[in-house]
Amino acid sequence: GGQVSVCELLTYGIERSAAGWGDWVVHLGCDAILNQRAVDAILFHCARESRLVALSPLSKPRARRVAQGAVLPGLTRTANSVEGGVPTMFAWVPAMAEVIRAGEAYGMLHLMYNRQRVVAPIPPCFLVVPNELERSVGFPMEHTPPGTEMTSFALRCAQAGVTFSWLDGGVHVPIVPGVFALFRDRVRDHAGNLFLMGEGSALEPRVQTLLAVLCVSSGFAKIAPILTAVSPLVIHMPGQAAFGLACVVGVTSALVHFMYALGFYMTSGARHLARGPAGYILYWILFALTLALVPLFSAFELVAMIVSIFQAPQLKSGGVPAGGSGFASSVPKDGGEG
Repeated sequence: GGQVSVCELLTYGIERSAAGWGDWVVHLGCDAILNQRAVDAILFHCARESRLVALSPLSKPRARRVAQGAVLPGLTRTANSVEGGVPTMFAWVPAMAEVIRAGEAYGMLHLMYNRQRVVAPIPPCFLVVPNELERSVGFPMEHTPPGTEMTSFALRCAQAGVTFSWLDGGVHVPIVPGVFALFRDRVRDHAGNLFLMGEGSALEPRVQTLLAVLCVSSGFAKIAPILTAVSPLVIHMPGQAAFGLACVVGVTSALVHFMYALGFYMTSGARHLARGPAGYILYWILFALTLALVPLFSAFELVAMIVSIFQAPQLKSGGVPAGGSGFASSVPKDGGEG
């Protein structure tokens, strides 16, 4: 009658699964929606990796790679769902704040997976894993705080020498309803990452250091748009050092804005906002508004990161966290054709 953690559910699924060697496990969020491009990307990855393993020489055997795809917040209705999108006008602000998830996926995560390494937190869904690897690595509940199940799994795979691949596709997920709910999710995610850097983590010190450096640098990057927004209101100090610092802040701010722009472009479509020219007009208005609100969104993320420092010591393993870190799994057969 007690609460069941996501790790316990995943472990139970592994133990009861009929999948064997050569099969693949696809992890999806409990409310994620696949599109045709994502399905094609999964099948292509499964077929390619299985054939590369079969054709590899005995002197240099090859293991099948884990693959990760993007997670796209549902700003607009998807092509295979008549429901979805932003329900009310007031929900547009947190919805636009969420596009950073897609921007990070197609920016930082895409680059990371192209280098076949994982050193950063990853989305909790759309992960394609060889069945034998999932069985060997597993999901230890005592070392995995809620909301970080897939990040902990990927980092433990990375420290064991597993290589990774990027899926050219993404799944659509509903937006988080409301600013306060989004803030709680952000605090939970940051607190979980802090837990992975602590003594109770199953990660090696080297992996923990890389994760800490990336999270800290990401936090400092959120300061740049805020400084850029308030810079016209402050007195600037002359000198080369001040000019160099201003250039660093400006470049960092531009990169953060680019991530929001990329995320908005990947998650929304003019034809889903309204029919005809009105859809394109509304699209560009929302795009400009998203970029104008980046300093506010950055302050939001920074405050959530600071609050998570105080929440991390209270974080305990077990229990499905509020906001959902649930999963669904399917098992394609060898080669992705079953």
